[in-house]
Amino acid sequence: MYNKKSLENLKPFSAQNQPKKRGRRKGSLSIKNSLKKILAEYDEDTGRYVIELLAKAIVQQAMSGKWDYFHFIYRLIEVDMQESMLENIMARNKIPY
Repeated sequence: MYNKKSLENLKPFSAQNQPKKRGRRKGSLSIKNSLKKILAEYDEDTGRYVIELLAKAIVQQAMSGKWDYFHFIYRLIEVDMQESMLENIMARNKIPY
């Protein structure tokens, strides 16, 4: 896959041999944080938050018979129910969490 010439060209980083760019700048957004920022925005045209519009679209797709959307909603509810059940059991048995 690699030829000898390219393997000979590889050198470990030393005090003199440092990369010009050292990764993402501090404060720059990751994809996950960028999505959170967009979903938290308020849409002036509809008077709703973007996340509400997305949730409504997902429910509409699920109600139209698209299994993937239904399964997505089901998994979200199932996980939430399991967490609340676990919290109730732990509280009932006085187990700290």
